[in-house]
Amino acid sequence: MKKLSIISLMLLLFFSLSSQIKMIDFDKAKFKNNTVVDKLTKWKTFESRLSHIEIDGTQSLVINFKPKSPYGWAETEKIAGGCKYLSFDYKRLDGGNCEVMVWVNNTKVVTLDQANGQTQSMLKLPVFISGAVSFKFEQFGEKSGSIAIDNIQWTPCSETEAQTYKKEHEMPTPKGNLIFEGDFERGNLDNYTLAGNLRNRLVTTPTRAGKYALRSVVDRYDDNAPYRCEIVAKDQNARQSYLYQEIDKEYWYGFSTFIPRDFIIDNLTDIIAQFHGTPDDGEAWFVPNFGLHITGNQYEINRFWDDSKITSWKKHDGEDHYAFGNIADDKEKWTDWVFNIKWSYTNEGNGFMKIWKDGVLIFDKKGPNCTNDALGPFLRFGLYKWDWRHTEQKKPGNTTSRVIYHDEYRIGNANAGYEGVAPAGLSPTKVVDLIHN
Repeated sequence: MKKLSIISLMLLLFFSLSSQIKMIDFDKAKFKNNTVVDKLTKWKTFESRLSHIEIDGTQSLVINFKPKSPYGWAETEKIAGGCKYLSFDYKRLDGGNCEVMVWVNNTKVVTLDQANGQTQSMLKLPVFISGAVSFKFEQFGEKSGSIAIDNIQWTPCSETEAQTYKKEHEMPTPKGNLIFEGDFERGNLDNYTLAGNLRNRLVTTPTRAGKYALRSVVDRYDDNAPYRCEIVAKDQNARQSYLYQEIDKEYWYGFSTFIPRDFIIDNLTDIIAQFHGTPDDGEAWFVPNFGLHITGNQYEINRFWDDSKITSWKKHDGEDHYAFGNIADDKEKWTDWVFNIKWSYTNEGNGFMKIWKDGVLIFDKKGPNCTNDALGPFLRFGLYKWDWRHTEQKKPGNTTSRVIYHDEYRIGNANAGYEGVAPAGLSPTKVVDLIHN
């Protein structure tokens, strides 16, 4: 009898907890006149539909991508109870890279990017909004194809929980001439937007300074997004929640990288940091404006620029490529990087780029260095292995997994100077060893 009561208690607890979870699965939803009605709420939609078999063999919501505005979207009516954590499944069905912004009320929670034709899950995204909430999935940018959304789950959130979370996770204001300080010493990634497989983690060893550093991992077979594990400084109100830099302005950047001892030399390139442009309407995504690569046993600098309003693969103003260094010399130690850049896409813009590696000025070039876009470049770092978007038969390599570490990330304005962003505040050496083409 005692055993039965314990089981009953466990079942009571289980149903009590599970009753807190709300879910929209579209299995019995109906679609008419751009309105989706399910058992919990109504969705107003544009360029959307219901479809079977896309994700789990049952009905799901599909947003069709359009090549130009107005773009597709779907939004619920207000639902009482708030949202603490949000989870859902999604899958790009066809076409190019997907770019869908996910909103809870006026807060952008995440941007879905490059689903790669596989079902992926966003699990327990922190939202912490109390009261009535609405969920919105909104396409942005010039794309074609479609994306399926299903199994949307969330837990209610009280006003006390929302206020407590906001207080604990409020971002500090950068000091002095810093625009962004990402040294990870808050012990979380709240001030970053994650891109790719979401396997970025903070670790306590190795670190360049302080208690924490970032560990990024990609695995060719175990990850839904096996080619990308990156983070971007966050601006919650901007497109994709990325912190963009402005064209024709000067910036300072600093960060450190750590290559593990067991990092295998590979013929397929790893990008460990990239300044990327953001395409305007009518443009596709291109290679980064600047990429810091590892290929074989060397680093590479790859740059791409164009002053045309619409950039194309066949016609752009220029690109250059430089190989330098020996990866073996940097294994199992921290390498410090500092960039001083004035972004410009024209010869008349007085653009320039300087790069220091471990205090040594290795790159100093004047002239254009980005593409002509409404939004300026943003810095992603972590791991990006483009070739792993292809099968191993098509793109064979020497390894199937990658790990790298980053620390001491800062962005400063034109007055920040070298010491303002340099890891550990170090000064540059007087040695100049410029790399050449």
